[in-house]
Amino acid sequence: MIWIIDGNNLIHRDPRLRSILEQSGFEGARRFLEAELGRRRGGSDRFHVVYDGGPGGRRSGVSIAVARAGKTADDEILRLAREARGGEQIRVVTSDRHTIGGRLAGFAVEWVSVEEFRRVLWRPTGPGSELASSDDEAAAEKPDAPRGREVDRWLEEFGEEPRDGDQ
Repeated sequence: MIWIIDGNNLIHRDPRLRSILEQSGFEGARRFLEAELGRRRGGSDRFHVVYDGGPGGRRSGVSIAVARAGKTADDEILRLAREARGGEQIRVVTSDRHTIGGRLAGFAVEWVSVEEFRRVLWRPTGPGSELASSDDEAAAEKPDAPRGREVDRWLEEFGEEPRDGDQ
């Protein structure tokens, strides 16, 4: 199976990757995502991650594509989907259903939301992983407790003032 992934969309919508983005920047989140995909690739799965900018190439067995000048990641994803047609099943991962999902009509391509793909990406791997329960998966996705002034930053983001006892 060929997975064509909107990397920017996944990083910004996945809580685990978004946390890394906030702590280490986009390049840190990107490296983590690519390493995780490389670790999870196996069997017939191949991953192509598309970004709006940055370096392309191949890392950890994952193909990295960058939108060409004057094009968007969406355009590059559609180009890859057209070129990948053949006997293999193709899945495009993005939550941009209207901009990409609708443009895939007529292709033998399956659209998968980021939320659905997260279940694939973060499922346990290795011996005994098939025995993991949905409770284990939910616990693995639970974000860490806020640290330092993170709560104040979120309150500010939503236009709230910290309460007197919260400082």
